[in-house]
Amino acid sequence: MKIKVEETYEQKKILQEELNNHLVSADLAYESKRVDKIMAINDPTIKCYTFNLQQCLPTPDLHTSVAFYKRLYWTFNLTIIDLSSKTTTCYLWHESIAKRRVNEIASCVFKEFINLSDTIETVILYSDTCASQNKNSHVFVMFTYLL
Repeated sequence: MKIKVEETYEQKKILQEELNNHLVSADLAYESKRVDKIMAINDPTIKCYTFNLQQCLPTPDLHTSVAFYKRLYWTFNLTIIDLSSKTTTCYLWHESIAKRRVNEIASCVFKEFINLSDTIETVILYSDTCASQNKNSHVFVMFTYLL
């Protein structure tokens, strides 16, 4: 959108270059994940996971105009996928139990990995770069504790 609305040629060129760099980085990340997934499938000592907090779900899910204006609870869903076994674990909670911050995310990830087999030597994780949820010192400390 920035490229479309930008009026100067020089700035459009800079924005286009940033977009191209971003797309190259994204392609490299997807390729890295593909290679790691294949390694995890072929080597039982490696686990490769993706995890992400899915879109917040309004609860209850009503589709009437009156209900739209009422206060709904939000339900959160952290999904963790084991790419080698293709198993998925979902951690669901609603906002009256907890929010969707770093402690909640770290607790779910901790619960998922605390019982990993002793035969697992390498764990590879992929997630988005949401700083408030999974790219921060709290999650790093949790992983250090697990190690």
